[in-house]
Amino acid sequence: MKHIYAIALLCFSFTYAQETAVTNWINQNAITIEDAGQETPLTTLKNSTSNIFKNVRLFGFGEATHYTKEFFDLKAKFLKHLVENEGVTLFMMEDIYGYSADVNRFVAGGEGDARQMAGKLGFTLWHNEEIMNLLYWMRTYNNGKPTDKQVKFYAVDCQSAAITNVVIRQFINKYNIKTQEGIGAVLDSCAILSFSTKKEHVAKLTVYQKQLETLKTDLTNNFTPKDSLQIADLSEALYALNVLNGYTNFLLKPDQDTRDKIMADNVSWLMEYYGADSKGFIWAHNAHIAKHANKFYRMGIHLKEKYGDAFYSMGFTYAKGKLIGMTKRDKKIVWLTYDLNEPVKKTYAEVFNTANAPLYIINFKDALQNPAMKTFLNSNLLIMDEANGGHYPRYNGKKEKLAELYDGIIFVKDVSVPVYIKESVPENMRNL
Repeated sequence: MKHIYAIALLCFSFTYAQETAVTNWINQNAITIEDAGQETPLTTLKNSTSNIFKNVRLFGFGEATHYTKEFFDLKAKFLKHLVENEGVTLFMMEDIYGYSADVNRFVAGGEGDARQMAGKLGFTLWHNEEIMNLLYWMRTYNNGKPTDKQVKFYAVDCQSAAITNVVIRQFINKYNIKTQEGIGAVLDSCAILSFSTKKEHVAKLTVYQKQLETLKTDLTNNFTPKDSLQIADLSEALYALNVLNGYTNFLLKPDQDTRDKIMADNVSWLMEYYGADSKGFIWAHNAHIAKHANKFYRMGIHLKEKYGDAFYSMGFTYAKGKLIGMTKRDKKIVWLTYDLNEPVKKTYAEVFNTANAPLYIINFKDALQNPAMKTFLNSNLLIMDEANGGHYPRYNGKKEKLAELYDGIIFVKDVSVPVYIKESVPENMRNL
């Protein structure tokens, strides 16, 4: 019995010693973030000697839940920093393109207001004041700047092609572009197809795809833009066509691997269209920007394969706070706010929480040079990863090697609930 106790004590001491070494490294080397407000600058990061974003062209910023104020505000803060200091001009969001076309016009100086535009986005989870404030900043930043220096807003998800047909039709009609006969009907047919569409209609997609490819040639060969406005119109029409074509591929194979591949293709299309000097920022869930294959072959894996070290994947995690989760009661969807009073056991966050700073970044390239951090980041602990349904009290995360998933991580000690735009969300989300 004494031997068992001695072994147990030895194991405990070894684990404690490892944790202490990790905590000490974080306290000495992590890049602290002054606060979670999106309106304040990242002074410590800007003055850091580690230069973690050197030679990075594409930034993927995730979130461990889709319903967390601090994640939204911090991502907005980082976007502003990267726009002002690293030359980022492409903002690409996990959302439906058709609903964001007006948002792109708005941030470029078009009609509407930021509150209205945040409420127009395709996914309800973005209908909050945190996104609204970011859109207002984009518009203000763009004011008076030449088109090539402005921040553009694009959605890269492929779960709907709504309004893409309208955008393309408007462009064709506005400039009286010569196209193949009947293309308008093809555009409309593709845009209204859904997962519930009869199989015989979906079977027509392979024929439609050939016509869409011909339309792409027509748009590029039969129209020469004469000014920045016409260049913007052409880019919007071509991207809408790219999204529509991606949606047809998703309908033919509607699974998660296909979705992430199409999202990656949409990001790559935008980066290539805007040229070799373009820099982009992706706003999505942790799972989508992950650079390692687990259950699904994610967008981040495709982007890492294509861009290498020029793609930086930044994950997010948290320790405790208020979290939103969806459940069902009497066959109705109900949204609840849960209080998480301490980190979930056996998670990376439980160890992150022992460090002094409440907000900080760990750049894995730096951390992996330290033996204790290398062991820790490859220790296959649990990581919280909650998506569209939000927090689920019985969910305790999934085991992952953190070093394989991301290039860095942002830790937030305390999280809270976003401020939702009441007129743009379901009634049961208005008082969370």
